[in-house]
Amino acid sequence: MDTEDTTEVTEDVTHDVAPVEAQDVVTAPATEKQSSVPGALILLGSLAVAALVVMQVMSLVGLNRSQSRIDELQDDLQSMRADVLSVAGDVGEVSGSIDELELALAAGAGGGSISTAGDQQPQGNEPQVASGFITDISGTEYYSGQEVSYTPADGKARVYMVWAHWCPYCQQDLDVLNTWYAANKASYPNTELVTVTTFMDETRGNPLEPYLQQMQFPFPVLMDESQRLTFELGNSGSVPYWLFVGPDGAVLGNHSGALGEESIAQIFTQVETIAADA
Repeated sequence: MDTEDTTEVTEDVTHDVAPVEAQDVVTAPATEKQSSVPGALILLGSLAVAALVVMQVMSLVGLNRSQSRIDELQDDLQSMRADVLSVAGDVGEVSGSIDELELALAAGAGGGSISTAGDQQPQGNEPQVASGFITDISGTEYYSGQEVSYTPADGKARVYMVWAHWCPYCQQDLDVLNTWYAANKASYPNTELVTVTTFMDETRGNPLEPYLQQMQFPFPVLMDESQRLTFELGNSGSVPYWLFVGPDGAVLGNHSGALGEESIAQIFTQVETIAADA
């Protein structure tokens, strides 16, 4: 009787408990995993769609900004074209004046027959300016004894003459300048004459200081004992040497050799025209 009761209890426990444990452990997790996968896919798809929408919006905003910038650039280009045309007109006028200046130089050279000054000097330095723009020119002015400086782009055009006391061709043009410039200086309010005496040599004729005292030139005479100024003005060693500079410091032209009164007057007129139009 006791054995049978024990068997029945055992069978009841095995039948009732075992299936419940198997169902709880094996079946429940599988159901939860399967239901989470579609949700994740839906979330990722939604994010992708949102990203595409944001990119499209940003692209449209960028296009609008780009178009606005393009319109601004086109306006700037139109303004620049107008400025270029204006400058081109000014350059054309200046070019015409420079052409006339070159003709005056050619006339002064007599078609190439004019003799350049005196002796050729040894070239201790290479010319610093042959074209383009010159630097500040400064030195001691003989008559005042003062240190003076000429700034190229100060709005004043200048005619520079480099000369030596022993050079007969220099003396010819200096004689012309001594009378012509004093009489006509007022006609060239925008153009200044500056001379530089260089290549001093006490063993040669026409000593410098007695000559300067005798002539009493009505224009500046810069003393250039070291030849620094003559090279800064683009002269490789000839006298007389002329350099013509516009009001912006740009070199308009140069010439080696005597010019004579007619050519000097023509050159001053052309340089003054360029300076007045600047």
